[in-house]
Amino acid sequence: MDRISKTRGTGHIQAERAGAGRPGSERAEAGQAGTPPAGSLLTRAIAAHRAGRLTGAVGIYRALLALEPAHGDAWHLLGLTELQSQREADALALFDRALRIACDRAEYHNSVGEGLRTQGDMAAAAAAYRRAVALRPGYAEPVINLTRALQLLGQPDRARASGRRAIALAPERTEGAINLAHALLDLGRFSEAQAFYHRVLSLQPDQAEAIGHLSRVACGSGDPRRMETALRRAMRVEPLVIDHPQALGDLFIQRQELAAAEQVYRRVIALKPDHPEALNGLGSSCLMQKRYAAAKPHYRRAMLLRPDYPSPHNNMANALWELGEAAAARTRYRQAIALKPDHPDAYGNLGHALRTRAKRFADYAEAEKECRRALRLDPGNLAAGNNLGIVHLSRNELAAAEQCFRQVLARSAENADAHFNLSLTLLKSGALAEGWKHYEWRWRTGQLPLPKLSQPRWQGERLDGRSILVYAEQGHGDTLHFARYVPLLAERTGAGRAGRVMLVAQPGLVRLLERMPGIASVHAVNDPVPDFDVHTPLLSLPGFFGTTLDSIPAQIPYLAPDPADMELWRRRLPVHGGVRVGLVWAGNPRPHMLHANATDQRRSMTLSQLAPLAAVPGTVFFSLQKGTAGLQARTPPRGMAVVDLMDEVNDFADTAALISTLDLVICVDTSVAHLAGALGKPVWVLSRFDGCWRWLTGRRTTPWYPTMRLFNQTGPGDWAPVVESVAGALRGFVDEQLGAGT
Repeated sequence: MDRISKTRGTGHIQAERAGAGRPGSERAEAGQAGTPPAGSLLTRAIAAHRAGRLTGAVGIYRALLALEPAHGDAWHLLGLTELQSQREADALALFDRALRIACDRAEYHNSVGEGLRTQGDMAAAAAAYRRAVALRPGYAEPVINLTRALQLLGQPDRARASGRRAIALAPERTEGAINLAHALLDLGRFSEAQAFYHRVLSLQPDQAEAIGHLSRVACGSGDPRRMETALRRAMRVEPLVIDHPQALGDLFIQRQELAAAEQVYRRVIALKPDHPEALNGLGSSCLMQKRYAAAKPHYRRAMLLRPDYPSPHNNMANALWELGEAAAARTRYRQAIALKPDHPDAYGNLGHALRTRAKRFADYAEAEKECRRALRLDPGNLAAGNNLGIVHLSRNELAAAEQCFRQVLARSAENADAHFNLSLTLLKSGALAEGWKHYEWRWRTGQLPLPKLSQPRWQGERLDGRSILVYAEQGHGDTLHFARYVPLLAERTGAGRAGRVMLVAQPGLVRLLERMPGIASVHAVNDPVPDFDVHTPLLSLPGFFGTTLDSIPAQIPYLAPDPADMELWRRRLPVHGGVRVGLVWAGNPRPHMLHANATDQRRSMTLSQLAPLAAVPGTVFFSLQKGTAGLQARTPPRGMAVVDLMDEVNDFADTAALISTLDLVICVDTSVAHLAGALGKPVWVLSRFDGCWRWLTGRRTTPWYPTMRLFNQTGPGDWAPVVESVAGALRGFVDEQLGAGT
């Protein structure tokens, strides 16, 4: 927050005596002893001047000067009336007349300093104040003013020394204490500054400037609660000043108190509707509450009010990005950079946007370049460091990614994004034990809503017969993958207590998972559940079981279709003498979820890209594809016959029964891959270049599913070599199957 600075230099309406400094002038009185009218005129002029009747005072001063043209105090006081009327040049001319009469008067030099300061010539003003101090070292006025001038000249050390002298000379003056406090604040001596601001308030309890600056003290001391208290006090004292609520809104944004921030920013806008900073802040409070569309008009108005203001451009880009308008977001990030070439946040955000939509090595290289630009400008930029780590992770550069995330955590130990991304890096490198620990930070990234349950969360301790609720938390594939732990958990409930585990899962999985041993009941998400003692998210179980690469529970199959369903699907399938191959070529696009959609674009393909498989003789293909992409089965590639029965598939139990009738499943990395692997069916996974952490790197097999084979892209988006490799392997598989059949 910029300091709210309203304190002006000080000058009194008086002919200051070398002694008490009361109205009247010792020299003038002495010089005019034989002319009582002059003394009387001076007294009347000063009285009018002090009463604010400047026009009357000017007339009397001029009458006095008509009687005594060499009356220095009259010229000086007349100059003060001009200074009060904001006619600085005229005031300085009158002060010069006074100095020509008496050049050794400290008061006159102090007033010259005031005139020069008001004109903006701070260096010349400081020189005038120094002349006054040299002439009269015990005169507090120029010392106070010199302190302020030095502070405004950016010389806080000298200002501090002058300020201490001012307080020694005039301990009752608030101006001296507040100027010293400002200097100490600029020096970062927050505790000392606070003491002097409080000294000001002890002399003048409603001194608005001291109250306002106490918020800076609190901010600098790292105590946001003190800052809030100070700002609220300042708002009470100066309810029409917008700086205080603006700073309070910024504080609330930093503390993630978004509803409070929004309320305060609206107060600022009510006071000043054309305030770009408040509009930008209001937009950000909406953005951080995930009200992306609501944020846009506030950013747009801020940009219209101040076209060269880079922050709303960067923030608007963030809103556009979250709304899925990726191209428009990248344009806005670049606009923010054009307005502020040293804008690290915009560079880091642009790097993230480029990485998320990367389809080529060149895209990753550009993303890395932008992140590194951000870090050159701001080496401590946590978001840019985190984004650079994600670029490395996406290119399977695990050591470099780990280094980036650990560097972020060294600066910010509570950074949830860095913890979570480090977990993915460690899990992908096979360091499962440490990876599971960092994986628990997923709940603090804001990407997953942790259920609000009154019962305690299980932490891996002995259950001793207590009932436990396990709930799915991510996609269908994750639930199928980690459901293997639920029977193991049932064994931990205690002897004779098998079946004390309840599972909450996606509706489409309920009928299949009900067949797993050891589960008391399976419930669809949002359905009521029986009473339980403790609860745990499903994907926390591997960590509680201490899973390493050597101890992955891979007793396959751990899922089984209903025999009646299997028989039903056998009767539905057409009679064919070839090898039956199930195909899945696309995942769920989830267009409303930006990151999931971007990942799906990298993992998905089209059925036409699988055309080389049609050249393998002895195969018949079955679509296992749901969703809009499943419509492609109606117009398969030339030479590929695809049987499509997916309209009759209602849930994963049906899909499991259908898969049980097939010989092989070939799919991209979707839930069907996990389903086939859990059923113990041969399954070949076509994995994107930045493959999921669970497949590790550079492997053709996975310890999670013994019957799974991995076919990995060697370049982003390059499916052709993968499909050719799969086609070659399929020829061998068909020959083996048909040979075994004969």
